[in-house]
Formats: sequence, structure tokens, C-alpha cells
Amino acid sequence: MEKKVIYKSKIAFGWFFHFLFFFILFLNAVMFFYIAQIVFLFIEKLVFNIISIIFFLPLVILDIFLFPILKVVFLNLIKKEEYTIIIYNEGIEINTLFLEWKKIKSISFQTGRLITGNDFLRGFKLSAIQKIYILDKKGKEYSCAIDIDYFSKKDRSKNNLSIIKGILHEQNKIFLLSDWAEKR
Repeated sequence: MEKKVIYKSKIAFGWFFHFLFFFILFLNAVMFFYIAQIVFLFIEKLVFNIISIIFFLPLVILDIFLFPILKVVFLNLIKKEEYTIIIYNEGIEINTLFLEWKKIKSISFQTGRLITGNDFLRGFKLSAIQKIYILDKKGKEYSCAIDIDYFSKKDRSKNNLSIIKGILHEQNKIFLLSDWAEKR
């Protein structure tokens, strides 16, 4: 039987991560402007201006913390389109590793939400990463993120989590589903 692609999951980051990226990019541009001003001030006067140091030093320290965050967000948004999960009729490919159906013992999902469901603020929940965990018959566990659930997501039926569960049901692989990852 020929290996046929049934579904490729692509993570939808949503508007929050795009906003965060541009906000941090703007803050970094402002910080680099202030750093350039400090350098020109020292070159021009060749004197230590204590007032400018006290004012600019916290901004430089803040930039040191924000730049790695910008790098991570930038790499996630700009990187090549990669599929973490590809479902075939013969098995699942997770992080470029192919597992046949007969070698899989169980599949579990983790929604990232607390079971208690307490809100961070009323009507607002922080974004949650949804993951898939696959346990093979040798006891080795494979996992990756399949989607991001954010509070303003309009259509949860097009969520990768629900689509993958639906595909497993259509392929009569529902017996592989378990809830051991959700209880972590």
C-alpha cells in the first residue's frame, strides 16, 4: 500500500504573538537609539555624565532581557514552514520521525489548560500550548507542540487538536487514544 498524506498540522500563532513580536521590536529599536546616544555623548564630551548613566542604564539592562525574547519570537514567526505532525495512512511522522501504526502503543494530548479552569482574569486566559505525546511499544515517548490555544480564537473546531482526534476516529485508531499526558 502506498504511503499517502492525510493531514499536516501547522501551528497558528494568532494575533497575540504578532503583536508581541512588533512590540518587542519597537522597544529594541528605542533601546538601540538610546545606546547610540550614550556612545555619542561619551565621544563628544569625554566625560562621565552621571545623570545620563542613571537614566539610560535601566533601559540598556531592559534591552538585554528583551533581545533574547525578540530572537525567539522572530525565529518562530519567520522560520521555514515546518510541519511537526504529518499523519499518513500508514502511520504518523512526528518531528521528522516516522512511526507505523502497529508500533504505536498510545497517543495522548495535553491541552495546556489547568483542569480546575481558574481564569487569570475574568474572561481572559493566557495562551496555552497544546501538545501531542506518542508512546511506542518499546516504551519510548515522542512529543511536540501541535497548536496554540489563545482566548480570542474564534473557531476551535479547526484546531489541530480536534482535527487530529477526528482523523484518528475516521481511521479507526481511536483505541490508541489515552489521557495519560493530560494528567501530568
